[in-house]
Amino acid sequence: MFIGTKVAPLGGTSFGTSIWPRVVYTLGLKGLRVQDLRGCAATMAAMSGATLSERVHRLEHARPEVAVRYLRAKRPARKPKAPEWAAASI
Repeated sequence: MFIGTKVAPLGGTSFGTSIWPRVVYTLGLKGLRVQDLRGCAATMAAMSGATLSERVHRLEHARPEVAVRYLRAKRPARKPKAPEWAAASI
């Protein structure tokens, strides 16, 4: 998501103390934390139907309990209902 001057993903201590605060300020997203992005990704994956083990793998967590903590959704996603015309064409 963020590429440094060496054309590699940013990381280390300078990201959280120097780079991230400037990004948040520039975008006007006061209070947004890096963890919020992980929570959003975990929730979107769950809502799109990803299993718990898939989410654990995507977020690179060692235990499922940690991946569950990142969920922000209040209820599980529902499968989309096919339109009525789709059933009529079968």
